[in-house]
Amino acid sequence: MATLLHLTKGRFLNFALTLMASFFLVTTGWGQTVTTDKLDYAPGETAIITGEGWTGDQFVDLHFAEDPFVDHIHDYHDIAVNADGTFRVEFPIFDRHLGVTFTLTAEGKQTGITATRIFTDGAFLFAAEGLPSNTSVIVTYTISGNGGGNGTFPTPSFIPPSTAGSSINNKTITLNSYTTTFNPNPPANGVNYVILNYGLRIGSSGQPTNPQTSNSFDVGGGGGGNAALFTANYGALVSSPVTATYGSTSATLTSRLYSNYQTSTGISGQTIIFYINDVNVGSGTTNASGVATRTVDLTNLPTLGTINAGNYTISSSFAGVTNTYLSISEANSTTSTLTVNKASTTTVVTINGGPFTYTGSAQTPATVSVIGAGGLDLTPDATYADNTNAGTANASYSYAESANHLASSDSEDFTIGKAASVTTVTITGDPFTYTGSAIIPATVTVTGAGGLDLTPAPVYANNTNAGTANASYSYAESANHLASSDSEDFTIGKAASVTTVTITGDPFTYTGSAITPATVSVTGAGGLDLTPDATYADNTNAGTANASYSYAESANHLASSDSQDFGIGKAASTTVVTINGGPFTYTGSAQTPATVSVTGAGGLDLTPDATYANNTNAGTANASYSYAESA
Repeated sequence: MATLLHLTKGRFLNFALTLMASFFLVTTGWGQTVTTDKLDYAPGETAIITGEGWTGDQFVDLHFAEDPFVDHIHDYHDIAVNADGTFRVEFPIFDRHLGVTFTLTAEGKQTGITATRIFTDGAFLFAAEGLPSNTSVIVTYTISGNGGGNGTFPTPSFIPPSTAGSSINNKTITLNSYTTTFNPNPPANGVNYVILNYGLRIGSSGQPTNPQTSNSFDVGGGGGGNAALFTANYGALVSSPVTATYGSTSATLTSRLYSNYQTSTGISGQTIIFYINDVNVGSGTTNASGVATRTVDLTNLPTLGTINAGNYTISSSFAGVTNTYLSISEANSTTSTLTVNKASTTTVVTINGGPFTYTGSAQTPATVSVIGAGGLDLTPDATYADNTNAGTANASYSYAESANHLASSDSEDFTIGKAASVTTVTITGDPFTYTGSAIIPATVTVTGAGGLDLTPAPVYANNTNAGTANASYSYAESANHLASSDSEDFTIGKAASVTTVTITGDPFTYTGSAITPATVSVTGAGGLDLTPDATYADNTNAGTANASYSYAESANHLASSDSQDFGIGKAASTTVVTINGGPFTYTGSAQTPATVSVTGAGGLDLTPDATYANNTNAGTANASYSYAESA
């Protein structure tokens, strides 16, 4: 047959029996290559074979090995090599080559170097407008006609493993579905689909008669009267990818039915069953564009129930309509992916109870709530930082990303106030009396939360001298405690003093001067040791004299006094009568030649008149004086 393909003007499907060339290159030497200008050649086209790198040769031989062998040996000998090492050969492609694998070997006549190209014809290619790439399709081939005496279509006309049916006049060959292979030259708005490793050889000669304008063409079987009508129907189901979030109650699955029966009236009203991971989750009905949808609740799917985050396979199936639409099983549909993203979560840290005061123990006032889709409702323990001592504490929680939920976190600060402290000053041992030394009768305790228990030394004021003294302590604000203080007064009484008057040296005799035989000692606590002068009374004249001292009350000592009497005896006096002038002769008058001197202590110095006797007449006269005892 000279032509196997009639290109129609229809919108949906174009068929071509095409030579599908797949190749690999084997070279030896220094980069010699042999290649073809394209991968696919339809019968009637010409393969352009070119070589490069053959500068060491003047000529090359080309040998074509066929598998399966058809009926010709294709060898080209003594192909001239250009000066730049290239050559070019045109190789025609015939109908008989359908299904043939060619191994082309180029051999340099001078160098003996070879290069090999392998290309095959093992495919039935058709183009369908509008289908996405990598779509799985179902294709049904129907051959009907009057060929053969018994109306059967010869089985040998089909390359194994396909076989022809045996029913009269209607020969149907159904192939499995195949994943699409992208062709370098797709049709406008479409994709080329290749049924791999299957070929059709229908008859061996003649041209199609009565060309069709639909999705079929007839193949000559030795003449128009024996023509067989070759019809190819296809169907495809293509589901669309869906993105949803875990816990979603509404996700819409979409699948589109394609078929060469698609016309201006559309293919609406057809039931499409949807599957998620091979589980039937319901059906939808196609619209005029062949699109069916099904909205599902991802938390309540049939059999599956709630599905977790992850990727799931969406597939669909179509039962088909006799003589109109091909049935397409789930396994033969083009799948897509349902991507269930992890749901967001909300972590909330709540601080309860405040304000907070330092206790010495860790404070844990926070509660945590983690919620999310799908019933996620957790109350984990918070994570704390700096939650014992006074200052800014923190409660936080980080929910780690899980199978179905994204991570989330929250953090809240709270303040722990400083605790009160209690300072107590206690005075023990009173009453207190001046001693001259500092009196320290106080003890101090400082207590507070968290085990604060101090006994520092107090601070004293005026605690040596008599009077009001003070003991105090001020606890300075610390990391965890507020300041506190206490102060207590206590009285230091004045100490007694002792005054002692001592008389030394008696007995004492009047001398006319004050006699001061007394010493005074005033002693008392704190080093009081005085020797003041005594105060005398009547200490000049003979008689009872007195020495005394009164110590007046001072800042630190009470008053004291002492008094001592002592006697002053009367001093002796000396009376001297002196007769001056003699001898004396009676004169008839009293003669008074005597002088008297009375002396004694204290400046006694008298010259009284003498007392005379017989001092007139001659004889013995007498002059005398008697000093009477005085004070």
